[in-house]
Amino acid sequence: MLQIGPVHPLAVEAHSQNSSMSPEPRQIQGQYCRPGHSFTVLELRDVLQDHLGRDIKIIGFPWWVFTLLSPFWELARELKEMQYLWNTAHQLSGDKFNRLLPDFVPTDLRRVMLAALPDEMRPK
Repeated sequence: MLQIGPVHPLAVEAHSQNSSMSPEPRQIQGQYCRPGHSFTVLELRDVLQDHLGRDIKIIGFPWWVFTLLSPFWELARELKEMQYLWNTAHQLSGDKFNRLLPDFVPTDLRRVMLAALPDEMRPK
C-alpha cells in the first residue's frame, strides 16, 4: 500500500466541493484560484489509486521530528517554520498571469499528477 500525507484541515471539504478536476478556476473559501493547478492530497490520492489500481493510505507527517532536529539542523527549523503553508489552504491570484498570458491552456491535471510517478508506473 502506497502512503502519502498529511491532509490539511480543509482538504476533505475542498475535495467534496471540487471533484471535477477541470482546468477551469475553482472556488475555495469563496475565491477563484489560478494560475496553474490546485489540488488536495485527497484528489491526488484518488487519481493515483485509479491509475495504480490499489489503495493508497494517507498518513500524517511527523512534524515533531523537525522540532527535535531544529537545534542541530538549520533546514529543520526553516521547514518547521513553513508548516503553516501545508496546514492552510492558499492560492495565488492569477490576475497578472491571465493578463500576460491570456491564451495559456494548462496541462490536464491528471497528466500533471501522474508525471511525478517513476517511468515504470507512468501511463503509456
